[in-house]
Amino acid sequence: MRKAANELMTGIMVVVCIAILLGLTLKVTGLTALKKGHMLKAQFNYASGIKKGAPVYLTGVEVGEVRDVAIQYTDEGTKVTLTLKLDEGARVRGDSRASIVMMGLMGEKYLELTSGSKDSPFLQEGSLIIGKEPMPMDEIMDKAVAIADNLNAGIDDLRRLTKNVDSTFVENRSQIDQIIENMNATSVNFKDFSEDIKNNPWKLLIKTKEKKEDPGKKTGKQ
Repeated sequence: MRKAANELMTGIMVVVCIAILLGLTLKVTGLTALKKGHMLKAQFNYASGIKKGAPVYLTGVEVGEVRDVAIQYTDEGTKVTLTLKLDEGARVRGDSRASIVMMGLMGEKYLELTSGSKDSPFLQEGSLIIGKEPMPMDEIMDKAVAIADNLNAGIDDLRRLTKNVDSTFVENRSQIDQIIENMNATSVNFKDFSEDIKNNPWKLLIKTKEKKEDPGKKTGKQ
């Protein structure tokens, strides 16, 4: 009886160890993806170095991973097709777009999916998304150099313009000072006239009356 009990306990321990080993194996090798979810594909002309296992984000939230990266030769040319494993609750619409993005300046690559429009139906299992082509790094650097060159040229033009304005101002300094002085004098005279009329409004009445009398005088002379 004791021997049978020992054999039973040994058998139970073996089964438990096998179950634990199987669970660890599934977790390490990624076979836990047997859980519910769905598969989509994204196709690019240029994959920008993305690898298997790269995370997939939907509107900024991680919802799956890249399961496979395959090169395909079609009538339209060489394509790169990514097989995506998405969580069950991650629904992608028909007009969604896929793009390969880099985490930080030197970070790993991941796939970003847009949400799409609310009127577009959800994609079915195995549907294909046409990806937005990433810009190669050398092209980005070329554009950065071109922008820097244009910026430097713009700074040089601004310096020349400033220099010309300064020289023009120096050459016409006396005329500019005279104009400013005349404007100041006009302003002072107008201010004095306004104060005078404000304090002596009867002067304005006299001037108005004189203007009305002038036409009569001229008529009398005729």
